[in-house]
Amino acid sequence: CLDLPKFGFIAFRGQRVTRSNALAVRRRLAVVFQEPLLLDTTALENVALGIKLRGDGHRATEKAKNWLARFGVLHLAQQNALTLSGGEAQRVSLARAFALEPEVLLLDEPFTAVDVMARTELIREFCDILADSGATVVLVTHDFREVQALATRVVVLDKGRVQLQGKPDEIGAHPVWRALAGSAVLP
Repeated sequence: CLDLPKFGFIAFRGQRVTRSNALAVRRRLAVVFQEPLLLDTTALENVALGIKLRGDGHRATEKAKNWLARFGVLHLAQQNALTLSGGEAQRVSLARAFALEPEVLLLDEPFTAVDVMARTELIREFCDILADSGATVVLVTHDFREVQALATRVVVLDKGRVQLQGKPDEIGAHPVWRALAGSAVLP
């Protein structure tokens, strides 16, 4: 459960989000969590569902197959999503998010469930797909290698407060980052 803010407001693209426009705003976003949240149905049906719910039912299967192919898991389309490996499930989750054609993609540690060897390949594929999509990505990660590979702008938070902002190379060299991160995640 997310905490409700005690003060302030949320704005999206310069407009305040209210109860009356929240659904319209949510339809411009997609989210991928650290742990894949897939339904007990096929990988194809997991990706197609969001497309159908957004009103494009006649093309849902075709679009879902296209996105599964882009993430290298089309061969798993008819497999139950709950039987997929962590990496396969995360690829399906990413395909599901991109299939919605979001303006903004919120990613919460999306590569953590993927083994190290597959992670590098997935990040490379993700970068290519992202470049084609034009979506803005908000990435939450503790892995500075992911920051270097994916980010153009970085905001470092510690205890809920912004500590640093800048480009990845500026952040990586900053003494505050080094103090917060520790040597385990530094390049």
